[in-house]
Amino acid sequence: SVAKYTPDLVRDESINVGIVIHVPAYSYSSFIPTKNKQRIRSFDDEYDSEYMNMILDSLEFEFNSNEIDNYSFDNRFNSIKSNNFIAEKTKYYANELRFSKVQRMLTNNLEVENDIKDLIDTYLYYDKPKNKRITKQKVNSLLRKRIKNLNLEEHIRPSKKKMKYFDSK
Repeated sequence: SVAKYTPDLVRDESINVGIVIHVPAYSYSSFIPTKNKQRIRSFDDEYDSEYMNMILDSLEFEFNSNEIDNYSFDNRFNSIKSNNFIAEKTKYYANELRFSKVQRMLTNNLEVENDIKDLIDTYLYYDKPKNKRITKQKVNSLLRKRIKNLNLEEHIRPSKKKMKYFDSK
């Protein structure tokens, strides 16, 4: 699920500020915040960096299962093996911070780390310099994988016609 910052609900403009990754089979959950805080500042000229840092830190506390040993008295991760773990934990966020609908992806032991990296690179695209960003081919590969996971292959077929683009010439 992608964490989106929406400074004003009336305008409904938002920017990705992080992503929650959950792998039930590994009892793993993590919130990965954006590294590009300048981008948030450019998006919202009333941006309060202290407030945003507090929010992002609280999300890391809430979702980072690697911290579980430090807080063994806490029951935040009792349902970490549940497929609904993220949906249950994110449903209460509604104001400046909203989470996108949970998207599921099937993976395997060999691909899980690369798939997580690709998801982070896709949704936190502007965290990396231009020359190190995820390629369109990699994004298309990820999309094909999602289509296959959702059993939508029979409904989505590539067009045999070339796409025509209009330019301003």
